[in-house]
Amino acid sequence: MTDKAKGQIQTAYWETERRAVVLLREDWTSRIQLPPLFIGPGHKVFENIEGAPLTEYGRMAHYYIRRDTVTFLLDPEDEPKRELFDQPVYVAGNFNGWEKAIGNHDWILSPEAIHGKTFLTLHIPRLRFRTYEEKKHKKISFKFVTQSGDWLPVSLSSPNLVYDTEGHGNYELRLKQTGKHLFYCYLSADHKHTGKEAVIWDDGRLNESHPLPATFKLLDAKTELRLGVFIESDETVFRIFSPRATRVDVRYYQGFDSPKESKRLKRIENSVWEARVPRDLDGYLYDYRVYGRNVDGTRHFDSSMPILDPYALASVSHRGPGVIRDLAALPWPREEERFQPPDWHDLVIMECHLADLVERSGYRDTDAPAPRYLDFVHYLRDEFCYLRTLGLNAIELQPMQQSDKREPAEYHWGYMTTNFFSPESSYAREPESGSQIEEFREVVKAAHDAGLAVIIDVVYNHVGEPAHLLFLDKYYYFELDQYHNLLNWSGCGNDFRASAPMAKRLIIDSLLHWVRLFDVDGFRFDLAELIGVQVLKDIEVALKAEKPSLILIAEPWSFRGHISDQLRETAYTSWNDGYRNFMRDYVRGNGNQDAIKYFLAGSPGSFASWPAQTVNYTESHDDRTWIDMITERPEHNGHDPLEVDCRRTHLMFATLMMSYGIPMLSQGQDFLRSKHGITNSYQMGDINALDYARLLYYTHTHGYVVGLIGFRQGPWGELLRLSAFPDDGFLQFFTADGYSSLLTLYNADKSKGSRQILFGLNPHHDTVRIEAEGIALSTFQQIADTERIAPEGLGSALIPITSNAVTLPPLSCGIWVRGESF
Repeated sequence: MTDKAKGQIQTAYWETERRAVVLLREDWTSRIQLPPLFIGPGHKVFENIEGAPLTEYGRMAHYYIRRDTVTFLLDPEDEPKRELFDQPVYVAGNFNGWEKAIGNHDWILSPEAIHGKTFLTLHIPRLRFRTYEEKKHKKISFKFVTQSGDWLPVSLSSPNLVYDTEGHGNYELRLKQTGKHLFYCYLSADHKHTGKEAVIWDDGRLNESHPLPATFKLLDAKTELRLGVFIESDETVFRIFSPRATRVDVRYYQGFDSPKESKRLKRIENSVWEARVPRDLDGYLYDYRVYGRNVDGTRHFDSSMPILDPYALASVSHRGPGVIRDLAALPWPREEERFQPPDWHDLVIMECHLADLVERSGYRDTDAPAPRYLDFVHYLRDEFCYLRTLGLNAIELQPMQQSDKREPAEYHWGYMTTNFFSPESSYAREPESGSQIEEFREVVKAAHDAGLAVIIDVVYNHVGEPAHLLFLDKYYYFELDQYHNLLNWSGCGNDFRASAPMAKRLIIDSLLHWVRLFDVDGFRFDLAELIGVQVLKDIEVALKAEKPSLILIAEPWSFRGHISDQLRETAYTSWNDGYRNFMRDYVRGNGNQDAIKYFLAGSPGSFASWPAQTVNYTESHDDRTWIDMITERPEHNGHDPLEVDCRRTHLMFATLMMSYGIPMLSQGQDFLRSKHGITNSYQMGDINALDYARLLYYTHTHGYVVGLIGFRQGPWGELLRLSAFPDDGFLQFFTADGYSSLLTLYNADKSKGSRQILFGLNPHHDTVRIEAEGIALSTFQQIADTERIAPEGLGSALIPITSNAVTLPPLSCGIWVRGESF
């Protein structure tokens, strides 16, 4: 029997404006009568009520029961990490020893077509679980695991989600809930929504009303009021947006040992709550408690949860509390003092992580639990520091916003953001006072003084834990599926609803904050496909109005798709994963002529509409390092690279610097940084920290990269650093049959004066002769090969060249110039 205290309705929500989904607490077994469901206010009759297909409940709960068979079900299209389905997937639970199910064919899911759609299913007799339940007196829990031991994440809004004593989420198999308790209820076409609709159960004995959230109207909620905490004439104003809260309290206190004061906020607009305290609370700590009715799966209120203000300017940790800072008391950079980054086509970027650079640099404060902002400042002020000796003009710092790092000593890449305004607290000397604000400003200033533009990696596609915004309004801030499960195309547990008006404003307000207060020079948007093209365009308009020279970089994909083609008409440049993947194959002789021409020419057409719209790279923080990826050592361990690995690396660097677009290096890539073949090192500080001893050991590669950067940044590089694609005759390619080797002549039509560059490239183990009739090749002077670069010209061991042909040795490249001298 159903617990009447809990009622008959488990959840209800609008799937469309005309169809409500109602999940009862127990199966409806009558074959004659429909459940006594009505639409309120009042007792209006639904136009139609029908039982949902069992597979629909299976998609919600990951099982359904038909007659005496339990069917476990997965829809691969609902899962963010689809690549996991390239291997066997098993049902694992307390009934089969959890991980012991791996490899046991009794528990493997198999493809099955149901109603024209393919699912992964497993059919098990119901009696097997009833016997387990009766013998063990335990509730039945399960989830899914792959052959390689990867546990598929649970859907946080599944109706059968439960947590074990260690906080792990699992699904519960409820033998009395088979799927026959899920119904579709249809409204008549003339029904006009009031926003106060409810599903009513009335069987003559029990009358129960369950609100239907008008979520299709919720996303209209917005405000132009200033949000956050700010001080006006010795009065501190607290203001927060939470459209469906029923009550909001703020606690504020001078320190963790000080008494906590509390004040209830008043609703001043439909969605905005405000409290005013007639004192200057600069330096105080604060957090919110938000109350609301969790009457459906679109809400996640918890009044016991201390919520970090999304507009907090500084945070003590990932959980908060926020730190009140009076920004009016801080010195602000004047317009004429703002650093102006190089033109995009002049950029040479290095992606790097603050802790990785500092840890073994000699500037690390060993008394601190982790590297700090000020360590990095001292590092940058050393004119001989690694970043300054490379010839770079921009650094792309992995996320600097507050992450869900649990302890200061914990290593973290930073891609799990819990606050968009606060710099990461763990790098600060006194995060409880908000010192990270002043300290990160020092970081940016030190970089600017060193001639380095500062781009920061920002994550607006998902949030870290705790997901503070979840407790303000789940539906408003997060993308949900039709069952109100959090979508997970990010692969990180949730997808931020960037298109909601106040979510988009939160993004833009926080980005403008980083530009105005810290004078950062650009942003790289993580998994930008999930943010959406229109939101990205709105961000572009707002940021360019503030600082026209800002650098905007998109990672144009997610697990869901790729948007590089849609970004061609915007002012974003994009990480070019096609370039990355191709170069790994090309240097090993597996490329083709058309592709190398395309990437040298700046990926024109489907990817880029101007040269600097492609960020060309071959290594980033994700995945293996370059040397680990291409090494011929076993297990992708390039820590001790072979000579052939080094030569191929030099071919890559030469190609990278000779390609149109923005070249980007990864930290340590120039001295063959290895992660010993490890694919994902996001929490491995010892693996990621730069080993500067390799810089001294692989000086030949480091020096080669420095020379190539200098050549690209010098006068000859003007033929490589183009602001617009040239006419078709500007580049001329020469090839040899049967090989992907080529010669590339820059400024072949002499539209940019008499200077010309010739670049030869041979990734094969054969010597390749390439003819170039009519070019008078013998008039060129060689300035570089696979090991050396000398702008004044190489004096010996030259690549054979005649008036009409170049003979490229195996695994070699060369650069020649002719024309005006500099």
